[in-house]
Amino acid sequence: MGKARKYNLFLCTIKLIISLILFCVLPIVTKAASVGETTNFAYTGGIQTFTAPVSGYYELEGWGAQGGSPNTGAERGGYGAYAKGVVFLEKGQVIYVVVGSQPGVARNNSVGGGYNGGGSARTQATADYAGGGGGATHFATKTGLLSSLSGSKASVLLVAAGGGGGYYYPYFKSHGGEAGGITGTLANAGTCGQGRTLYTGRAATQTYAGGSNGCGGNYTGSYGGFGYGHSGTSWQSGGGSGWYGGGSGMAHGGNGGSSYIGNSLLLSRNGITKSMYCYSGCATSSVAGTLTYATSVLSDNSTIKSDTAKAGTGYARVTLLEMTNTDTTLKSLTVENGIFTQQFDPNVHTYDVLINSEITKTTITGVVNQSTTVVEGNGTYDIYPGTTPFILTTTAESGDIGIYTINITRNASSYVYLNDIKINGNSISGFNPTTLNYNLTVDYRDNELEIETVKARTGQTVYLPSNMELKSGVNNYQIISVSEDGNTSVTYNINITKPHSSKLKSITLNGYELSPEFDPDMMEYTVTIMSSAMALNINAVPADEEANVSLKGFGYIKGNTVGTITVTEPNSVTSVYRIIINKENSVEATTYGFQYTGGIQTFTAPTTGYYRLESWGAQGGTANGQRGGYGAYSNGVIFMSKGEMLYVVVGGAGGVARNNRIGGGYNGGGTASTSAAADYAGAGGGATHIATKSGILSSLSNSTDSILVVASGGGGGYYYPLYNSIGADGGGYIGGL
Repeated sequence: MGKARKYNLFLCTIKLIISLILFCVLPIVTKAASVGETTNFAYTGGIQTFTAPVSGYYELEGWGAQGGSPNTGAERGGYGAYAKGVVFLEKGQVIYVVVGSQPGVARNNSVGGGYNGGGSARTQATADYAGGGGGATHFATKTGLLSSLSGSKASVLLVAAGGGGGYYYPYFKSHGGEAGGITGTLANAGTCGQGRTLYTGRAATQTYAGGSNGCGGNYTGSYGGFGYGHSGTSWQSGGGSGWYGGGSGMAHGGNGGSSYIGNSLLLSRNGITKSMYCYSGCATSSVAGTLTYATSVLSDNSTIKSDTAKAGTGYARVTLLEMTNTDTTLKSLTVENGIFTQQFDPNVHTYDVLINSEITKTTITGVVNQSTTVVEGNGTYDIYPGTTPFILTTTAESGDIGIYTINITRNASSYVYLNDIKINGNSISGFNPTTLNYNLTVDYRDNELEIETVKARTGQTVYLPSNMELKSGVNNYQIISVSEDGNTSVTYNINITKPHSSKLKSITLNGYELSPEFDPDMMEYTVTIMSSAMALNINAVPADEEANVSLKGFGYIKGNTVGTITVTEPNSVTSVYRIIINKENSVEATTYGFQYTGGIQTFTAPTTGYYRLESWGAQGGTANGQRGGYGAYSNGVIFMSKGEMLYVVVGGAGGVARNNRIGGGYNGGGTASTSAAADYAGAGGGATHIATKSGILSSLSNSTDSILVVASGGGGGYYYPLYNSIGADGGGYIGGL
């Protein structure tokens, strides 16, 4: 038993190894589809789609729907037609499939026509039965019901028409007209009793719609249309849909629609002749483009046969007849400077290639056997140490896909030097990979260094300086390069001199602009300031860390003047920048007042300049002659840029409590309360403040820097016959008592 188990295990191992070998050598090909593959479309009540899985020739088959049948005998609905042809579709191309339905029968009511254009039916007595028109089945390159494509007829590839609805009443009855090919079929004569005259409408053709029938009335002037049959409105069956729809029937069967195979994209090939079939007695044609045969063979809802008329609902089918090129193989495969470990075979899809350790780029080229097959993945690639897989994908015209895998192996190189070093985008002049020391000079205006290296081997490791800031004088930077195998490193020393300078890096003015725009080498500028400006806030930044800057003439400005910025640096000639300051003409001061509103108000500076802020606090409440304390006053001047916003909160006066409680003035006034009618107590007056942040004053306790001015409110007065006093006035630095 032990030997047997061992033997069986050995066999399993052999089988596994053989399977793996076969797997490795068999072509890796994805098949998109197979010839003869069929896609069927039954009626769903909606627009369906077919997406071509491969490029090739496809047979389209459509069966139109039967008209509504009052019974299955002499008064049945007309049978649906059949149409077929071949089209070429590109892989991924979408066509739209709309399958028609068989409608119901009206009996003292109305019933809709079959889906996709069948005409509706109606009767007004229970003894009368009228079938709706059958819906058409069509294929198109544009979505929509057939009737919606009247302006896009070129998008319609094929139409199989629907039959007319049958009609039954004991004295006038007939079956519906069969759906036709080149022309629709009229309803049979049937019975038109009680002395009535039968008027017969025209048949639907390839160019116009059919007219309606009438037993006892002339309805021949009522027509169907493109993609729809005529609908009955009273005692009428519906017309069948089609390329052009049939007419309805008053007390008579409706007529069938015409089919269509005339699109030039619909072909006869692969043994398929594009043609139409309709039930016995229909009109035939031997002309290509309208070729029509009569048949007595039917398909029903359970059995679908080609070249047959259709009972019941419509149907559609797409069959792949012929795929275009399916060859996904390569004719040749090359890897520049590479050595293949096995001979190329178009049906072998995995290869191992060796490349010298000093080769860092290679070009992979795969050439296909068929010109219509597309290959992706050809190109030039960086090759890193180790084994790297590269994929070539071949796609045949049919959509079939082949995959070739090339595993390229390169050993790590010991080469350590760089091919190039670039400083601020420019290669170092005279760079030599084995020269390790360089001295460079940059412009005094350069503040930061950009270093870029070009590796000689893709897998080298390069370490750049962590600090790229440039200072005046000599700056040393080290670049370390490590070989791919990690065994060797070199250090490049880059000494960069930034000259000392007495020039400025920038000049900025609070709210104003220099003219012309600042340039470190330009020594004179002009600035225009507001007439109210008394000083110019200027920030001058030197280009050299060792330079000193002194300002003159910017602190107190009465009129037009000149300010100077002097820059001194021990190793450079002193630079003096002149700023010509012009004051605008004086303008009349504008005052903006803010009354108490009980809310937060805003002020937006209309222009850049200095603004005086004034605020008055509110008085406290006056208690029966004992006045409340007066509010305080505060003011000051600030500089504002145009569009800058301030928030203004005006305090409210305090009220008086008498045997009740009353709130304090808006913006922080204290409340007042008494419990007798003889006692009067005034509430505190609210403060008035202006700030750069929105909110009442008490909400800014953590944002006191945003508060510009505050005018305090007065205290409330108090009265009682035995003790009384006025309220304390709002204070400045200290509140009043």
